[in-house]
Amino acid sequence: SNNINALAEDKEGKIWIGTIEGISVRSNRRFDNYTTHHGLVSNIIASIAHDHSGAAWIGTKKGINIFKQGKIIPPPFENPQLFIKCIFHDRNLDSWFATNNGLYRYSFSTRRLDLFKPEDGLADSSINFVTQDKAGTIWIATDRGLSRYKDNKFRNFSGAHGLTDAPCDFIIEDSRDHLWIG
Repeated sequence: SNNINALAEDKEGKIWIGTIEGISVRSNRRFDNYTTHHGLVSNIIASIAHDHSGAAWIGTKKGINIFKQGKIIPPPFENPQLFIKCIFHDRNLDSWFATNNGLYRYSFSTRRLDLFKPEDGLADSSINFVTQDKAGTIWIATDRGLSRYKDNKFRNFSGAHGLTDAPCDFIIEDSRDHLWIG
């Protein structure tokens, strides 16, 4: 497919390409393609992120799959069956999932899946992107501004703090420790 939604490179230098027709993995000038026929919950891929073990976590329109040791497997928790827009693995070995219905965090140490929504302090339930800065703070881009997760609490930033009132889609930290929000 010409519609590429997600790109990632693994530790071995393989390129992972998420499209609306599944996932393609480029290695040694060859492509291997995977679809629902191979076990994906959906062919519409929105995000790809490799965890600390090298396994590829694949966010689809209908939930999450993991590609580990050549096999597509379900996650180690009840699959949220939601559009997974972003997957992020933090330094504490927790995995974060951005959805249209809140922010999910899976803790490998406790084997617990938590769901955060506006009633928990998030700016909005439509989450677009998750990242972690060099200091260890989690930053969340939402349709209603930016949320920071630090010390188990959320703090929100919006137009009143100098941001535009448009949705936040991406966050990156530069070499001077400044956050860029798009």
